[in-house]
Amino acid sequence: MYGGCMIEQALPWVWLVVFVGVCARLVATRRAPVDAPVWPSVAVATAVGGITGLLGGSLVVQVVVVVVIAVGMTLLFLHWRRLLYENRLPPGVGGNRLVDMVGEVTAPVSPRPSPPQPDGRDRAPGHVTVGGEDWRAVSSDDNRHEVGSPIRVVAVRGTTLVVATSPRGHATPRPAGATPDRATPSHPSPSPTTGAS
Repeated sequence: MYGGCMIEQALPWVWLVVFVGVCARLVATRRAPVDAPVWPSVAVATAVGGITGLLGGSLVVQVVVVVVIAVGMTLLFLHWRRLLYENRLPPGVGGNRLVDMVGEVTAPVSPRPSPPQPDGRDRAPGHVTVGGEDWRAVSSDDNRHEVGSPIRVVAVRGTTLVVATSPRGHATPRPAGATPDRATPSHPSPSPTTGAS
């Protein structure tokens, strides 16, 4: 009885220590919850388990809360990731609206995502600016695109654009009054013609 009581009193603090450790790992790896769903789920679950214990929840209640939240959130993140990568949106909706638009490389873009660094952190992905928005990007061809290179969006995979060298060899000209970081579609709509009177 005495040992069980001590475990019940110590367990909330164990949950909170695990929470701090998992949060430190999340900050160090800088990954989105959909890319590594278990760790954010464990962080939330242990925080709620610790609070449950501090509010007087029994050992069994704390363990059930942690397990249910961790498993439930992991399944939710995995489902969310599947939806992101399916990308069933029609052209012109969501990220697909950027297909066939041209932009400019803002951080070197490689054919494939770079492997993690020795310490486990991801290397910085390539980035492009398209339509005034900054996006992660990978190259569809075997070329590396350097900063300032013009690119064309050929596909969208989740939150990452798949880009190729712009067929025109340069970014689409910006309309008058556009900010320098805004790109326009590679197939701009015809401008209205004015007639002489």
